[in-house]
Amino acid sequence: MTATPLVVLDACVLANFSLCDTLLRLAEPPRLFEPRWSEEIIRETTRTLELKLGWPNSVSARRRASGCIEQFAFPCNG
Repeated sequence: MTATPLVVLDACVLANFSLCDTLLRLAEPPRLFEPRWSEEIIRETTRTLELKLGWPNSVSARRRASGCIEQFAFPCNG
């Protein structure tokens, strides 16, 4: 049996809703890959959503609180 490849999704992917949605759907069974990201990537995504894209804090917080983001997080080193 072949292992499912692990793929790190950076903030530039997670902040782009359409791209993020598409890639996470491809990670659903039958999986093409297993997505991963770190807490640092999540913080960068939140900053991008709020500061660069103008999302209200309440919206970016709700997206994070949905649980989807934490489901695939991996620990940061350093």
